[in-house]
Amino acid sequence: LTTFNEVDMSALIALRNKYKDDFVKKHGVKFGFMSPFIKASAQVLQEMPIVNARIDDATQEIVFHSHVDVSVAVATPK
Repeated sequence: LTTFNEVDMSALIALRNKYKDDFVKKHGVKFGFMSPFIKASAQVLQEMPIVNARIDDATQEIVFHSHVDVSVAVATPK
């Protein structure tokens, strides 16, 4: 299953283009799009706690979390 959502990324692209060289000089890595996506995802999870909830198997109740934990798989050199 693949889902596509159209998003206006012009502001993010402009920000990236403006600071990409300085970012590489300071941090030694490129300013990609993953960090803003994860930041936005974490913010939405805080604003909509039901999306960050789970159903407890034993009680069949919705359990809300007071934290957001996002993990991202990345490719690294072997």
